[in-house]
Amino acid sequence: MSTIWQFSTINESIKNALEFSLGPLLISDYIQSPIVILTHLFTFYLIINDTPAVMNVYKRYLLYTQFWLFTRDLMWSIFVRPVYIYPSNANACMGLFSFMFQIDCHYQFSLINLFISMTIASLTTLMIYRRNQLTPPGKYHFTPRTIIAFNVFGHFIELSNVILFSIAGLESEKVDLSRFQYHDFTATAYTLNLPIVIWFMSIFVIAIWTCIFTALFVFSIFFQLAQAKERMSPKTFELQKYFSNTLLLQLGAVFVFFLFPIAVIMLGIYFQIFNTWIINSVIILPSYFSVIYSWILLLMTPVYLNAIKAKFGKKMDEGKVSETDH
Repeated sequence: MSTIWQFSTINESIKNALEFSLGPLLISDYIQSPIVILTHLFTFYLIINDTPAVMNVYKRYLLYTQFWLFTRDLMWSIFVRPVYIYPSNANACMGLFSFMFQIDCHYQFSLINLFISMTIASLTTLMIYRRNQLTPPGKYHFTPRTIIAFNVFGHFIELSNVILFSIAGLESEKVDLSRFQYHDFTATAYTLNLPIVIWFMSIFVIAIWTCIFTALFVFSIFFQLAQAKERMSPKTFELQKYFSNTLLLQLGAVFVFFLFPIAVIMLGIYFQIFNTWIINSVIILPSYFSVIYSWILLLMTPVYLNAIKAKFGKKMDEGKVSETDH
């Protein structure tokens, strides 16, 4: 009797999750996908065309991070469209990879984890480099080689974690969605075996370490600036403080709209403490993260803000001239 009840509960949870994904989540995707893509393209355009030559190294870091943000968004909202199903430890994929190619959902989730991992590693490296720029030379400064080594090490750890997840999920079972009349999507049911548990614990430890490490580095900027205040001109100090506040704002966006929702999803699925609606509502937040992060970069960096004002101000002036001509 319990088996029949459990089967009914799992079927109901899968059905509810799929309906939610094709309802509110799909509406959200239709609204935010054009905004996300246009924001990325506009950010790429400004970074490539309006970054001064003296900021070429910073430009490379910005483009590198923006690339991973852009590809992660494409995977998340168009190609994979992940759906987390509670309480069945199942995942569904409702994007183009399933619709057009019927790729196994487990491999699609491995791909999603890869892009999330690479995004976190690139953001961490960018913030370390930015911190180097904002603090006076000292024992806590890193050479360009050290920053690259941090980046390579971070990508190696993240890639190893993705490989572990891929191997751990080989025992997963495909879920037949045809009984729910969803023939064009794929789903996978996981068993909490030892490799899955090891994967979860490792990614949880890596995430905590990354958060603490990045937060300490960013907050240490203010401490070092306070120590070096007497050696700086008031104008230089205020400028460095302004950029430090911008970096802190970006870090806040990373935590609130990216790392925190992912942590809620992971904990909710592993410990089964949230229902499908809560988990899949939280999924929406990372979709807006890159837009918020990119606009903080553009509006809080004087070079890009001036470029935006110049471009849109020129168009407004041209519009006024054309009106007077008529």
